[in-house]
Amino acid sequence: MNSRHPHDQLAVLTLAAAVVAPEGLRRHSAGRHPLAGHAVTFSGKNGVVTVHRLSGTDTFFLVSERAASPMHVGGLTVLDPTGVDGFGPDGVRALLARRLSRVPAFLRRLHEVPFGLDCPVWVDDPDFDLDRHFHVAPVPAPGGRRELGAVVGELMGRQLDRSRPLWAVWYLEGLP
Repeated sequence: MNSRHPHDQLAVLTLAAAVVAPEGLRRHSAGRHPLAGHAVTFSGKNGVVTVHRLSGTDTFFLVSERAASPMHVGGLTVLDPTGVDGFGPDGVRALLARRLSRVPAFLRRLHEVPFGLDCPVWVDDPDFDLDRHFHVAPVPAPGGRRELGAVVGELMGRQLDRSRPLWAVWYLEGLP
């Protein structure tokens, strides 16, 4: 006998626009910018700024993206939190908040090089706000594959805001 509430399952959709490699694992090879994946620090009138060059793959995805064809990737995970105390949107958001510092690339946003003289670079986002990246949304009743697919398709069809770090997590409620 199934003792679960009919809407206990949930889906987590994660979107990311950049291919993020662990720091220091990128190596210089022919055809790549020699600073791809490496940090460079500049000092100026606005203080010290550390920039990280985009990889060739990141650059390709960014220049290929159009409003009608977003180039981010997504992953959908369906979870059954039966028996897990404290599991809900607040718990998932708190977990993200605790662990974000372990992935510094998720705290960086794009910065355009003046006059378009070079590819954009990653810079730390001094105004980072997790609430701009973590969202909760319902899946319409009856919450089956068709309804989930429609919600995921609509979310995947949106471009990520390039003025912020290029990722989002959607906590989707209402699955049977």
